Parts: sequence; C-alpha cells; structure tokens
Amino acid sequence: MNDCNGALHRWSVGWSPSPRATVRLYCLPYSGTGGVIYRSWVQALAPDIDVCPIELPGRWSRLREPPFRSVDAVVAALGPVLEVDRPFGLFGCSFGGVVAFELCRWLRRQGRPLPGQLLVAATRPPSLARNTAMHRLAENEFVQQVAEIYGPLPPAIIAAPDMRQLVLGVLRADLECVETYRHRREPPLDVPITVFGGRHDRSTSADKLEGWRSESTRAVAVHIFEDGEHLFLDSHRNELLHHIRARLLGPSAVEAGREAS
Repeated sequence: MNDCNGALHRWSVGWSPSPRATVRLYCLPYSGTGGVIYRSWVQALAPDIDVCPIELPGRWSRLREPPFRSVDAVVAALGPVLEVDRPFGLFGCSFGGVVAFELCRWLRRQGRPLPGQLLVAATRPPSLARNTAMHRLAENEFVQQVAEIYGPLPPAIIAAPDMRQLVLGVLRADLECVETYRHRREPPLDVPITVFGGRHDRSTSADKLEGWRSESTRAVAVHIFEDGEHLFLDSHRNELLHHIRARLLGPSAVEAGREAS
C-alpha cells in the first residue's frame, strides 16, 4: 500500500479497493453521521463501482479527533488525500453535498483531474445564502429545531446521555460548517451534475434545487422523489442507487446489472 493509499484508508470506513471496478465513488455523509451510512452501498454497487465511504473526524473510528467547523477546513484536509488518477465520482448528501461541490472546485484550482460526475442529494444550491444559526442554539432548542427541519434524532440516542452529547457535538459542528459557508464566485464547473431532492424536504424546496444549473457548463439533471423528505437515502435507496449507477456507468450497465441479478 503506498503512502497516498494509506492516508485514504484513514479517511474511509469499511472500504477495500476493488480491482474490477471501472470507477470509484467517494461518498460524503450528511450532518451528524459518518461513512457507515454508505457501507451497504459497497456491495450494492460492486463490482463495477468502487464505493469509498468517507469518514470525517469526530465520529466512529475517528472519535478522538475534533470535528471540523468550516467547509474550507474539511476540503483543505481531504482534498490532498483523494486518489484521482482513475475515473471517479463524488457523492454528498446535505452537508456532504456542499463539501463535494467545494472539493471539485479545489481540485480544479490545484490543476488535478475532476470527477466524471458530481452527485448531490438534499443539498441547497451553493449560491443560495443561508440565514440560520442553529449551531448556536441552546441544547433543547437545538434538538427541537433539528427535529422540525431534518427529522427527529433516534430515541435511543436522546435517552443515553453520553451518546447524546457525542452525536449532538458532531451534529452542531457539521451544521456550523454549513451555516457559515459562503459561496465564492468562480467559473462554473466543467463537470456533469446530478441533483437528487425530496418533494417534502423542509430544508430545501424542490424548486430551489434548479439553482444548481448555474454551477456547471455541462448537463445538470435534477431528480425529485415525489414522496421523499430530507433524508431519503434509506427510504428511496434502490431507486437512488439505480440512478447513480446509470450516471456513472451509463444506461447499458444498468440493464446488464438487472439481467445478471
């Protein structure tokens, strides 16, 4: 294992490079979670797509590390670790979508290869300013606001004081990243973008997702799950993975996968 690959392993969870894959997909989690949310994707998209779930500091295998508190800090640390010498894509959900977008722009500034696809889910257009400061709220109000906008935290986490403090600390830090993020003017990306949204997402209306079209000179596709809310990675998993496979490999690969199954 070379040094770069070793560094990437420290930033991933449940990942083993697939020699048969034709493309790698780096997956960035939404606020308060870790790469573990993508572990089931590793097998679901194998062998053609090598799914690399990204693990950020402050959670799971990186509990001893403090979480980042700005998108720029995440990108500056993660960008140099990514292996981009083979075809790859970036996927991010909510907070992870903002990070994925800024990773693309960082790669461009560094003169490094860009992804074949940028895929974002439940992510507001970067140019759409945020006027919230949930990360500054007192604990009870913070929990209430999270539940109203993003969905309630699992009762088991709320009931366990140590787990509650751990999860809320990471969630607060991730929301600080999102709420303090400021979009800087740069030319549109020369990367196709696919945007996934839920019709009933309280944090981002489906209509506003159209704002992503100004961020690329290439095709920008917006797909709305009509009965989806903010977090539809599980509720619409199969349909979402179908679209991801088609975007990364093409429709013919999707049909071949159906026949093989």
